Amino acid sequence: HFWQSYSADEGLTWSEAEPSPIEASGSPGILLRLKSGRILLVWNRFAEDRPRDLGRREEISIAFSEDEGQTWTEPVVVARNRTPEGGNPVAHRISYPSVYEHHPGEIWITTDQGLLRMKLHEEDFLEE
Repeated sequence: HFWQSYSADEGLTWSEAEPSPIEASGSPGILLRLKSGRILLVWNRFAEDRPRDLGRREEISIAFSEDEGQTWTEPVVVARNRTPEGGNPVAHRISYPSVYEHHPGEIWITTDQGLLRMKLHEEDFLEE
């Protein structure tokens, strides 16, 4: 899980950190405020159908928040690079994402590990 802490005094003091409801591997995620006002989260969740030692960095997921991160859409896996049987998990990682909104609603995602390069459209992931 990612961890969360809250401040009621503009960051002078903070609540004790606790696990958030967002499941995550040990890799960092990234947040971006989109032109629409939504917040986009891009991160590695554990692959649900994989052993923990393999599924940590094989998938990139995204989710959106319209209420300053209080709630999130269901995560969607947008990239996957599975380690084959007997393969080296490090060679199949896609992790350490970067995200950029090139045009309003056009999202570019890259990763430092795995060299993922992709373009998504915000509207394709939101209910009408």
